Amino acid sequence: MRTIQIALFALLTLFSPAALAQGERATVTGTVSDSTGAIIPDAAVAIRNTETNVTTRTTTNSAGLFYAPALPPGLYEVTTNKQGFRTNRLSDLRLTVGLTATVTVTLEVGAVTDAVEVTATAVQLEAQTSGLGKVVEERRVVELPLLGRNPLALAATVPGVNPTSGQRGTGQDIVGVSTTSQINGGLAQQNGVLIDGGESRGTTESGNAYTVPIEAVGEFKVETSTYSAEFGRAAGGIVNVATKSGTNQWHGVAFEFLRNDRLNANSWQNNRNRVPKGLFQRNEFGAGLGGKIIKDRTFFYAIYEGTRQGSPDQVLATVPTALQKQGDFSQTLDRTGRLNVIYDYTTTRPNPAAQGSLIRDAFPGNRIPSARIHPISTRVVPFYGESNRPGEGASLVNNYFRVGKAISNANSWFGRIDHILTDKHRLYGRYGGRELKNTTQVALNPAFPPRTLSSNPANSALISLTSTFTP
Repeated sequence: MRTIQIALFALLTLFSPAALAQGERATVTGTVSDSTGAIIPDAAVAIRNTETNVTTRTTTNSAGLFYAPALPPGLYEVTTNKQGFRTNRLSDLRLTVGLTATVTVTLEVGAVTDAVEVTATAVQLEAQTSGLGKVVEERRVVELPLLGRNPLALAATVPGVNPTSGQRGTGQDIVGVSTTSQINGGLAQQNGVLIDGGESRGTTESGNAYTVPIEAVGEFKVETSTYSAEFGRAAGGIVNVATKSGTNQWHGVAFEFLRNDRLNANSWQNNRNRVPKGLFQRNEFGAGLGGKIIKDRTFFYAIYEGTRQGSPDQVLATVPTALQKQGDFSQTLDRTGRLNVIYDYTTTRPNPAAQGSLIRDAFPGNRIPSARIHPISTRVVPFYGESNRPGEGASLVNNYFRVGKAISNANSWFGRIDHILTDKHRLYGRYGGRELKNTTQVALNPAFPPRTLSSNPANSALISLTSTFTP
């Protein structure tokens, strides 16, 4: 059976190269023989996804071999029959990301209406792979605690992965995620990240351009070495993510994770130094739903996830003193204790004692007359707060301190639709995005506006059509 898979995808993030790898799909291959070991050609093989009831059909060739590629990860049942033989039904065949599962089917002489039930084993599933890696299955993705809920942080649980913060890619700053980990000795920035076969790396720093919400991840596989040539753009490891799709059963999720300083004790260091407990609030919430649009034919899955975080932020600055606001600089000293002399620019004139140079006169008493203060300055000065702490040194710098809040708001969304056009043509598309906004609110006035304001939007889309032409 020859299968052509056409992937049209656009990773619409700031850094988004194109790729055509489709390694998240699985394959089932094997041989069919009778009880004596003789091959059986032209045997009908049906591979059914037990969650969606979508069936892939093929037949064995003259050598008794069959091959069914491009199957979404999931739980399958393989049914084999041939006239004059009892039907063989292999159940509980779990196909994981990028797996090529090999099964050996033995047909016994008998009526087709009779069936032989066989349960798949792990030994049967590992016969075709030469690569080293490990699948992080859905249960671990969903149930293991994750600060920040980044599914790629679970790459650190795979043997051969060494978490490090020494190398960080665009948009990633969590120690242990795949783009900040060394895999089997490779550099962190040499790792590859694929989402449903589409590249998700930045072109400059190889950071992950878009992270799928954790509830939308079906499972992912970390390839550590000797992986297939289709992953040739990576010199480190490969993280191959497969997203969730809907099934014939309705599944939903709603969640809220709360962290708040009112529920926390103060630290031992703070108590020892008589420092009050710091402000911190973090809410991670969301909901998702998946199911059928048309039974056995069209399925969907959608998820939204939001994060609202407030953490302490502070500013230590120098503000004008009460005398300086009035134009009186008679007590304004430099760091060495000498008076900072304020000169009247309107008295500028040539220096008779030194040709080519200029001189000017200082304001009497080092005070600027109120009539000489510009109206704009008069309006701006009140926005500066009053000094609230003793200044440092002779110049009395850092005489103002204020505590505020650093705000980080994030919104992530993901949606996927799978549609079975015919038995030989299957289409799916997905779209996801993330919006992150960071700002600080310290003084809440024009004199001290938000010190940082950043936004890091990301969008990712993919369309895939899988067509089988023979048999």
